Amino acid sequence: MDKQDTRRKITFYLNPETNDADKYVCDEIDRTPQGERGKLWRSALLAGFALRKQDARLPHMLAELLNDATTFDEVILLMKAVFPEEMDAFGERRPDVAPLPFAAT
Repeated sequence: MDKQDTRRKITFYLNPETNDADKYVCDEIDRTPQGERGKLWRSALLAGFALRKQDARLPHMLAELLNDATTFDEVILLMKAVFPEEMDAFGERRPDVAPLPFAAT
């Protein structure tokens, strides 16, 4: 007997002409090599659910914040608004950010 395929195909539309976050994502997708896109989409979806596991509002709030000018400090401010005590424990430490391996130079 064949084992049932339990994989899920996820499909949705982005509207870059009407939404800044969608435009940013479309631009990033266009800059990503074709062979890396599926892995990127899957990682982004799973990262959103990891955030949702902590607080169901986070993916929605970050999605609304996202645009070409979104800064690390803005993301931190949002996280502090949702998790004030937890974020205070981090202090003012900033992670070193490595460039994307396929980023245009």
